[in-house]
Amino acid sequence: MTTFISKVTTIRPGIIRILGCNPGPMTLQGTNTYLIGTGTKRVLLDVGEARNAEYITSLESVLQQQNTTINQIVISHWHHDHIGGLKDVLKCLPEPVSVYKIPRFDKDDDPMLNLTTYIPLKHLDEIKTQEATLRNKTRRRMSLSRRRSRATGHRACDMTEVLKRLIARKTLS
Repeated sequence: MTTFISKVTTIRPGIIRILGCNPGPMTLQGTNTYLIGTGTKRVLLDVGEARNAEYITSLESVLQQQNTTINQIVISHWHHDHIGGLKDVLKCLPEPVSVYKIPRFDKDDDPMLNLTTYIPLKHLDEIKTQEATLRNKTRRRMSLSRRRSRATGHRACDMTEVLKRLIARKTLS
């Protein structure tokens, strides 16, 4: 039995999950993307798949309801369901944004579809928004992440652990 997941869920104040609307065997009900922060300019963690109008509609609806926009995008890793929608997300935003990504250590980084250049995140770099700070601590888990990559495709360039720590905290900042 599959549990229904709403397209938009407030995980806790300052973290809103927006379902990628791309159900499948690997994504289950869809890739999770997250709008992080509480101010008028927030961070989007992951951008879903390319050419997914249903996801873009959900994202635009949340931005309008929250009276906010996105000024920073963080790509957790290079799977197409996490980075493929970058072009579509950038098109729906009123102004340019900063795009961050942990560089891959296993091979050269894939291009960002010639849309933008990304800002490489180094160990302990921080991305700040109102009421939230994402801190890159991936270097310490490089060997563990390398082992995980054989089974899941996730690498040391994966920021999902950062989100797990942010959700677990009692306060966002």
